[in-house]
This record gives sequence, structure tokens and C-alpha cells, in this order.
Amino acid sequence: KEKSQFFSPPRLSEIKRLRADFLFSDPRTTACIEIAAASPVLLTLRSIRMGQSITQSGGVIYTSANRSDINTLWDLKGKTIALHSFYGFGGFQIPFLELLRDGISMFRDTRIVQTGGNTETNVQNVLAGIADAGFTFTTKLEAMKDAGFDISQLKIVNRTNVTRDGNPFPFLLSTTTYAGNALSFLGKYADREVANVVVESLLEINSSNPIAVQGQYSNWELALSYYDIQDLQRRLGMVVLNSKKRRYECVDTALGAWEGVRCPTGYYKSSEPDARASCVAQGYTCPTGLVCYCEICRLGTDIEIMSSANYKDACKKMQKCVTGEQLETFPIFVQDNLGRNLTLTYRLHLSEKITTGSVNLTTSMPCVRVDLQSKYKGFFMLEATVNGKQVATSPVMVNVTQRRCEPGEEATAEGVCRAMETITYYPAWFQVFAITIGVIGLLVAVVCAVWSYTYRKDKLVLAAQPVFLYLLCAGGFVSSLAVVEVAFDDNPHGYYSINADFHCMAGVWFHAIGFSLTVSALYGKIYRTKRLIVDNGQNGLRVSRSILPHLQNMATKVGLEFLYLTVWSVAAPVKYERKCADDNPEGFCESIGRCEGDVVALVFTAVMLGGHFLYLCNLLYLCYAVRNVPQEFAEHKWITAACVSQVEVLLVTPLLVALTWQSPVTSSLMLAMALFLNDMSMLLTVFFPKVHMTHFQQTTSQYMVREEILFRMRKEVREVKDSLEEKAGKGRANLVEKALGAVSPPKRAFRVISTPEAKARRATECNSVTNSNQSQEHSHSSVCGSRANLRKPLPSSSCGRGVPAVGAGGALPLRTTAAAAARSSVHSGAGNRGRTPSPAPSSRGSTAQISFPQRGSVVSTIINRSLDVGESRRSIRTPSSNARNALDSRV
Repeated sequence: KEKSQFFSPPRLSEIKRLRADFLFSDPRTTACIEIAAASPVLLTLRSIRMGQSITQSGGVIYTSANRSDINTLWDLKGKTIALHSFYGFGGFQIPFLELLRDGISMFRDTRIVQTGGNTETNVQNVLAGIADAGFTFTTKLEAMKDAGFDISQLKIVNRTNVTRDGNPFPFLLSTTTYAGNALSFLGKYADREVANVVVESLLEINSSNPIAVQGQYSNWELALSYYDIQDLQRRLGMVVLNSKKRRYECVDTALGAWEGVRCPTGYYKSSEPDARASCVAQGYTCPTGLVCYCEICRLGTDIEIMSSANYKDACKKMQKCVTGEQLETFPIFVQDNLGRNLTLTYRLHLSEKITTGSVNLTTSMPCVRVDLQSKYKGFFMLEATVNGKQVATSPVMVNVTQRRCEPGEEATAEGVCRAMETITYYPAWFQVFAITIGVIGLLVAVVCAVWSYTYRKDKLVLAAQPVFLYLLCAGGFVSSLAVVEVAFDDNPHGYYSINADFHCMAGVWFHAIGFSLTVSALYGKIYRTKRLIVDNGQNGLRVSRSILPHLQNMATKVGLEFLYLTVWSVAAPVKYERKCADDNPEGFCESIGRCEGDVVALVFTAVMLGGHFLYLCNLLYLCYAVRNVPQEFAEHKWITAACVSQVEVLLVTPLLVALTWQSPVTSSLMLAMALFLNDMSMLLTVFFPKVHMTHFQQTTSQYMVREEILFRMRKEVREVKDSLEEKAGKGRANLVEKALGAVSPPKRAFRVISTPEAKARRATECNSVTNSNQSQEHSHSSVCGSRANLRKPLPSSSCGRGVPAVGAGGALPLRTTAAAAARSSVHSGAGNRGRTPSPAPSSRGSTAQISFPQRGSVVSTIINRSLDVGESRRSIRTPSSNARNALDSRV
């Protein structure tokens, strides 16, 4: 009474420190002590309120008399309730239980709860409409009435006037009544004898006793049952089971008003900040001096997974819980509504892997944050387990949305922001590389042309026909420009971009014209050699040495190529086009540019490449036709190698370009390298041997003899087939010659028709040859020593049928082919500059002289070729086997 005008019993935390023997307290505390300490309740006090003595009390639920919408307890659902505190017995717990009995949870079904105000303040808020209804203890309103308040302004909800035992209750009442204040025996320091004496002494006090008058009560009675209050506290969660001590304990309200909140089974209390923030979120302004709570208790499980720290965002099983962006960290919250010390393990199932982790939940931190991240978009499953047992609301779904990027950009499947359309240009290194190798090709062509012009009077260059060499260099120069054209694209900021469409078709023109010039020059060169050396004289054919027809043929071929390219450029020109790459992710476009054409352009390309292929095959056949001609004139060996290289490039390059089509840089690099190698193979294979023979190779008489013998040996090997064919039916005369050791010759360089005058002239020449051979016997023996077999002439039946042996350095009369004579002349001019070259063979006569320089004891033996008078073809006679063996040993 010293603290206030009302009785204020000590709280549970204070009782434990008092070490008292007896406790006089309110009904709620009395029931808690009886449960926790098993302390017996001795007596119940009959109090006097407004002249009425009562042993029971209850709660009052009131609203404004003007509220016609609130008449029953069910009408309080969704309304704002004003009360003093959450641990008040008559002003909170008793009305709360009354609502539960009617199916209404105050923390679940009411909208807002105001606390902190006394009864007078709460009544004023109800009348002002700030609150819809209020709770208070019995006799509080009557006390306000005595103080002058007009109680008729209020309406009592669920009004009753009967106590629990059926007796009339003299005050306003809305709930069941419960036993009042009581005296309990703690039984720690006083024995029960003292307790009995105290009980007897208190029972003797009556209402007239001065002690009762001073204490404002009537008398003491034997204790009423407090079991109903204990049941109320259990149902409201005010009494909980201590699992360690294995007994029930009351919630200590000294910890704060919020500790007095106990949600019913199946409901869990929100955190105090969340409950306050919930009111703000609903737009409710809490009156000054009061504390407002909204959605205090909510339906849930013991452990909940939430998308935010607000319990309202609790996730449901197999439902979308949280939404985040690719590569962005997005949180989820895990809360233990029971406030235990737990370790929670979670597993996030992504597209390609599983992300795992664990968090610790404690009594001091029942709600923790877990940060998740994924580079993949879509719905993924999140599992949560505690001690190997899956949480009730697990698994939940996590939605990872596409990452938000800058304007004009969009995230890929892995969350990388990239432009919706990425324009790819040729890198600078590729353009520099393509132009560099193109310039190298141009320089090589120019150098080859300059070299050809510088040594245009050299016999080796003359034999290679300089005009065609110039045209070959011109073709290589033009074709190398196509390599340069590959480096151009449509980059407006690049170094090498002007008009991409022009460059596409220009590259085709340069390559086609260059190819036509190069191959037609080689073709004209080889064909002219074939006509002059191989075809000349066959079947009475006389071939003109003029180069003009061959140049006209070249001009015709280049003109046809030019006409074809003109039609192509008009009908279906190749253009530089940009398209999206096929391997782009959905919604993206990596713009790649390249020279493309329609189906007609592809047909033109295929026809052109096919024509080039046939042209190369024809050139290869022509090289085969002149295989017996010395390489100084035909160069068939090197040109064959160049043609084979070009055929390989022609067949392989389209395949490589098709395989790398989706990468313009790679395909263009393949094309540039193919064009470069194509040009270099043709130029280098033609000019490198000439440069080497002119500047580095030393030609000696011994080398010439070896070349002549090897050349004749090749002819003999290749003439075997002709001999076998003649053996099968080409005439008896050839068979007789074969038996005598002769071999059918290949095609002659020229043919001589026998006439009577020619017969007489040849007979005279034969006699002179025989006399010359006999006069040289002595000089030959001095050179050859004991090798007398070579000094003896072979037996012969007529002039021209034997082969004489001559000494080194002597003049040798012989009947030879124009090719052999020209070969000796060219090698003498190329390898022995400064020496007197041999005279060229006669163009029409049957006898020619070749003077070999005197160099050691080298013996040069040339097979004498004679012309039979009665036959239309000439034959070659070979020396006997002994003479040939001696000749080979000397060489």
C-alpha cells in the first residue's frame, strides 16, 4: 500500500530472492507458485469493493455505446484492442481466454493491440475511436463512475452477472470469474505448526475487526481452487515445461511486457520490432505514450524459412520463397520460433551443382540470414534440415531471374551482361598480317620480274622464254592483291575499310585474273616448247617459232575470264553482309561480317573453281607430254610440283573455309594463307631453280656428260614400252633392229625426208667421218692407255652404222637431236661463262659438231644417229655392251 493505492504483490523473480515463509499475492502469482514450488494455498481473501465483499474477480470487455457493429465476442475479430499490459490477469489473460473459447485468437484475429495506458486512458481512446474495444479488470469501471465518469457511454460486450459457482456478481462482468488474492505457504523456514497458527488467527478476523477495516477487506476464508487459473495459464502459454528440470514453470513477467505474450498452439510470436513495424506498414499511427502491436501471433511451424526478416514473408512448402537476380546475392531468413540452439544445414540445387551451407540458430539470435547466389536463371529447390531431419516447410523454391543490365544489354544464360547486338570486326593483328603477306607476294612478283629482265639475254632465261616469265610475274602480282583485299571489312573506325562490298568482289577479280594470267602463261610456255621440240617434224609438220599465236591464246583465256567475272558481277555480285552467328544464345546477336552471296553466286563460284581445276589438270597433262624435254626449256618437273600444290590448295581451302565459317577471322585467315601459298608456290618453283642454276650451280664438262648419259638412260627406259608394243605388231624392221641392239627412239625433234641429193651428201659425210676417226687413233691411245678396246671401231656394214671412239677435245661429227644439242649449248652457257660456247646444231642438216672443252681425261661419247634412206623414221643405234661399260666406267 505504500507503493500505490492498489495492492501490488511481488513478482516471481522477487519472490525467489525474498526467502519468505508466507506469500500474499494476486491469483495469477498464486497459481504460478503452486505449480512451480508446490506451495499450498492456505486462505483466500474476501475483499470489499464499493461496499461489496467478493472472493472472485473477472474481466470486462467494453466498447463505445455508439458502436452498433460490436455486440458479441465474434464482432471483435479484426478490431483494435486497448489494454494495460500483456501480463495483467483480469485486464488481459481472462478476456484473452474468453475469446479463445469463442474461437477468436486475440493475437491472430485482432488488428492492433495498444498497451501502456491505464483504464482511464484506454476508455478515452475507445470513445475517441482510436481503439475499437478495451479490456479491464472488474470494479475498474465502477471506480471511474464513483470518480464522476458517465459509464453509460460504454457498452459491455458479452455481459454476465453470475460467478463461477452460480452466485450473483455485483459488478460489471464479461468473463468467467476466478478466485481472488490468496495467502500461500512457501514452507522454507517455518514449519506447518506455524502455518496452522497463522491460518487460525486469520480466520478469527471478521469485517468489524479494526485490522480488516484498515486492510479494506471483510475476512479470510478457506482457499478456493486455483486449478482453473493454472489451466488458463497453460492454455495461454504462461506456464511452460522446463525440459531440463522436467517441471512446469511460469513465465517471469519481470522480463518485460512482451514476455507476457504467449501464442496458442500452432501459432508463433513475432518479434517485438516486427509487430511494431507491422502497424506502421498498415498505416496505423500509434497514440503518443502507447505501444502498438499488430499481428503478434501467426500460424507457422517451429522453424520457418522466410524471404525477409518479416514473419509475414514465411515460405510455404514447394512454393516460391525468394526471388533474386543472376550473380546477385539475395538473402533468405531462417527463424526458430522456439528459440533453441540449433544448427541448420541447407542445400541449394542449381542446374549443374549443389550449393551447401549451414547456419547456427541460438536463443539470443533465433533468426539468421543466409546469402545465396546463382549464375543460372530459373526455379531451383532449397532444402533445409536440422539434425538430419527436414524442416516442415522444406523444400522451398528459389526463383533466379535474369540479371538486369544496362540499356541495350541483356544477360546471358550465365548472367553476364552483354549487348543485344555485338558487332565483331576483324582484329588489327589479322588485318596487318593479311596486308603484310600480300605485300610480300607483291614484292616477290616484282623481284622475279626484275630478275628476268636483268638476265633476259642469259641462255638459261632465253630457254625459259622471258615473255612468259614476265606474264607469270604479272599474274602473281595481280593475285597477291587478292590477299590484301581479304583484310578489309566494314569497320568505320578501322584502318583498312572503305567500301566492303567493293573489296569483296575486287578480291574475286584479282584472284581470278591473276590465276588466269599465271596459269595461261605457264600453259603457253609449255605448249610452245612442246610444239617446237616435240611436235615439230612429226608427220611432216613444220611448226612456226613465232610467240604471237601463244600470246593470242593467252589473251583469249584471260578475256574469257574477264567476261565471266563481268557477268558474275552484274548478275549476282558477292557482297559484305552481316548476320547473327548461329551459336549465339537466345535473344543475342553476335554480328559477324563476311563476303557472301546468294545461291547464284555460289554457282558462279563453283563453276569458276571447277574451271580452274580443269585448267590445272590440262597443264599437268601438258607437263607430262614434255617430260622428255630438258628442264631448261620445259621445266616440267617444277611446274608439275607447282600445279599439284595449287590443286591441293584448290581442293582443301573450300573445306577449311566451310568448317570455320562461323568464325570470320579464322575463315578469312585460312583464305589469306591459301591465296598467299598459291602465289608463292607458283613463283618460287619457277624462278628459284633458275636463280640457283644461274648464280650458284657450277656446270662442268663432266657434269654435262653425266647429264647427257642420264638423259639417254631415261629415254631408253621409257622406250621399253614402245619397243614391246612394236614387238607385238608394229613391223618386222623394228624387230630386226631390236635384235641388233637398237632401241626404238621416242618422238623426234625434227624429221628429214630422204632425197637422192641428200643420200649423196650423206655418203660423202660418212666417208669423211671414217677417215677422221682413223686419223685420231694415235691421239686416242695416248689418252686412254691400255684400254685398246675403245680404240677399235665397231663393226659396221655401211656408213653411219658404227660408233667411233674419239679422244677428248677433238671435234666430234655426229648426228643428234635438236634437244641434245640445245641442252649442251645451254649448260655450256650457264655453267661455263667466259668460255667459248659450242656451235649450235644445224637446223636442217643431218650432221652437227659439238666441241667439248678440254678438261682432264674426260671422254665424251655421243651416240651417232643415222637416217635410213628407205624408211620414213630414223632410228638410234647404241654402242656395244663392252663399249658402253667402258664409257660408264670412265664417267
